[in-house]
Amino acid sequence: HVTTWCDNGERALEAFAAAQLEYELLLLDLNMPLMNGTDLLDAIADLIGASRIPPTIIMTGLGAKRQTDQLRDENHVTAVLRKPFTMPVLRESIRSAVARAPLRVHS
Repeated sequence: HVTTWCDNGERALEAFAAAQLEYELLLLDLNMPLMNGTDLLDAIADLIGASRIPPTIIMTGLGAKRQTDQLRDENHVTAVLRKPFTMPVLRESIRSAVARAPLRVHS
């Protein structure tokens, strides 16, 4: 797998727009500089349509379960990881999110 690292939400949107649907998974922080994770997902939905957003994991320091459930329900989010988390938890979240995604063929 190839990864793209961006230091803020605006650069992440630019990278996504340039690649279109080449991404199998989005791993975002809720509180990124310049554009937060939910604003980025909204911008991606505007760009390609909400139904075409790749599986998305949002990382957050929010502690309230109600807030993280709301993220999952309202923002095209596949999973929410509350910080701190371990690498095994991250790996399993990625594996699970990608396994649930429909197969996409890229030319």
